[in-house]
Amino acid sequence: MHRSWHDGPPVSEIDPLEMDRRLGQAQRGLPDPVQLDRQVGRAHDAYQRWLRQLRQDPISVDEPLSEHRVVSSRLTFRDLTQLGDQDPLRSYLERWIFSLGESRVNAPYEQAMQRLCYHDPTLVHGAEGEPCTRSRLLERALAGGEGTKYWLDQYLQAAEPYSVLVREVWQRRAEIARRWGVDYDQQSGCGIAAVEAAQHWLDRTQDMFGELHCSALAQFVELACARDAQLDWPSRLSWRSLTGWFAGGELCSSLQVKSKALPARLAPASFLRGLCRLGEEWSYTLAPNDQFFVVAHEPYDLHTHTHAALFALLLCNDGFLKSALAAPAPKLPAARRALHRALLIESRVRAFKVLASHAALQGGAAFEEIFLGTLGSRFGFTVPSKATGSLFTPKKQAVQRFVGLMLAAAADTALTEAHDLDWFRNPRG
Repeated sequence: MHRSWHDGPPVSEIDPLEMDRRLGQAQRGLPDPVQLDRQVGRAHDAYQRWLRQLRQDPISVDEPLSEHRVVSSRLTFRDLTQLGDQDPLRSYLERWIFSLGESRVNAPYEQAMQRLCYHDPTLVHGAEGEPCTRSRLLERALAGGEGTKYWLDQYLQAAEPYSVLVREVWQRRAEIARRWGVDYDQQSGCGIAAVEAAQHWLDRTQDMFGELHCSALAQFVELACARDAQLDWPSRLSWRSLTGWFAGGELCSSLQVKSKALPARLAPASFLRGLCRLGEEWSYTLAPNDQFFVVAHEPYDLHTHTHAALFALLLCNDGFLKSALAAPAPKLPAARRALHRALLIESRVRAFKVLASHAALQGGAAFEEIFLGTLGSRFGFTVPSKATGSLFTPKKQAVQRFVGLMLAAAADTALTEAHDLDWFRNPRG
């Protein structure tokens, strides 16, 4: 007879990492890949619903995967070795269960970061006298004008609690990988040397970025917002305005939007972000439903980020600018340059986040050095040590966001060569 993991302290007093060890005391038989696949799909849906709820209600549910421990535990991950190397689902299940396990253990940190960013007021007050959240401070900075530097400074002064959480969540990721006996970069990566690829991209674009003569954070933000792209942008950034750009074609005819969240309309670059969200929803809608879930969906969303970037790249397509925004010929060159600058900056930020996420796994000292050293050499400015990670925050899918952008650029070139600039209107495209 084996002892139940219920023996001992109450569940609420056990660290989530210790919970996996307790679960491991139970003997289990050979895992059923098909059953696990269904459970992974349900667990993923539950976690995504929880993420969508966080901004509105950050304290609604503390453990979004508590009912899905079977597909988010180290024991199940180890049991998969019983399937043997020949099982076609084994490698897919391993990546998914590791990803869900990390999400389960770090859910309290994700919840705390969302609360700090979107709900807890800072000591800074806005023009109307009301306390500002950290997200509101950033939104005011991105709105442009003479207040950009002031609001960025206020954000950095209030950033320390958020910065601490960012460091801690990456240290937890490193610890989870160690306990599960895997290399985090390999288990969560794209099968390429992402750090080397990101370093190469920063090297390759360094001179190009230098031509922008950017030496201050506020100036960097203004260039990233592409304010010089003065075209007839829609008055509102909504799903209707975004999908309206594709009216008359088939590209978005079957789109089913699951999330209502869209970025605020602050600058032309907001529409780049909006098209990214459209690409994400398009990717979710078009995912094959006749395959196993773990095969049709990638746990770190590489395909989703690739499609998202491909949609955003349309704003660098003259054919799209003319058809969707009726861009007049005299304004087109300046708008094109501004949007290209914004995408150049975004690509370098994504590459930097790959380096930052890798450094964060090595420890706090390496993470701080990235922001105090590499950030300055690559972008021309730094942030205070107490605010490291509060801007250019490396998220869980930092590698996929960077690699997805590179893959999207290659796909855009291939589609243009095969179907011309208006490939987005070509049914064969």
